[in-house]
Amino acid sequence: MTDTHPTIRQADEAAQEVAGDLLRRFCAEEGLASPPSRQRAGLAALLADRRGVVLLAWRESAPDEPLGIATASWRTTVEHIRLAEIDALYVAPAARRRGLAGALVEAVAAWARRQGCTALVVAVGPDGELSHGLTGFFTGRGFTDDYRQLLSLELRPDRADPEHDGAALEAS
Repeated sequence: MTDTHPTIRQADEAAQEVAGDLLRRFCAEEGLASPPSRQRAGLAALLADRRGVVLLAWRESAPDEPLGIATASWRTTVEHIRLAEIDALYVAPAARRRGLAGALVEAVAAWARRQGCTALVVAVGPDGELSHGLTGFFTGRGFTDDYRQLLSLELRPDRADPEHDGAALEAS
C-alpha cells in the first residue's frame, strides 16, 4: 500500500495507548473539557463495547506514526431504529487536507451499515466549526442539518445502591 492510501483499521486493546494519545490531542484542539481519566475510561469502554468502534489511520510505511482516529457508537432509537454517531474525528495536523478525514468518515459509515444502522449523525461544536469549517466538511459528504440542537446534562452516578440502577425506571 502506498502512502497516498492510508491504512484504516479497527483498533483493539493493544492500540489503546496510541488511540488515547490521538484522543487527547483531539480534545485539546477542540476545547473539550473532558479530563484525561474520563477519556481513558471512555476509550476502554468503547473498545470493549460491541456497539462502538475505534478506527485508526496511518501510512503503511510508517505504522508507528498514527495519522488519525475516528470513534463512533450506535444506539437504538424510535426514529431510526439503529442510529450511529461519530463521537470523535481527528487527523494529525501534518496529515490534513489529504482526504484522510473523509476516508475515516467513509470507514465509520461502512461500519455503521454493517451494524444495521439506518442513519449516521455527528455533532459539530463551535470550535470545530470555527477552526475547520466542519459543517461544510460534513454536508459535502451528504450529511444534512436537521435543525436540532444537542443539549446535554451531566449526570452523577448514584452511589447509594449501584445494584439497583434501574429501580427508578421499574417504579415508573
